[in-house]
Amino acid sequence: MGGNRPRAEALLARLGAAPPPGPLRFPAGSIYWARAELLAKLAQLRLEPADFEGTTAHTVERLMGWLAVVAGQKVCTAKALDAPGLDKPGKLGQ
Repeated sequence: MGGNRPRAEALLARLGAAPPPGPLRFPAGSIYWARAELLAKLAQLRLEPADFEGTTAHTVERLMGWLAVVAGQKVCTAKALDAPGLDKPGKLGQ
């Protein structure tokens, strides 16, 4: 989390989630998929435009992967979507 760690820990505490023991895996780039329940979790923070002063936007980006893990979901790369047998139900979540 680097310089975002204190802010990330504060946001996670507001959600009742512990921070990861090591670095965060997060979706880097401008496009990624997220399940609706993950976005609903972020909405619980009730962030306002003023909350995005400084690096809060970067911190929220870095929380996405960890919140998915906490919710029992999986973070993967786009390359993993090309894995053989991925067309079988439930394959990506395993």
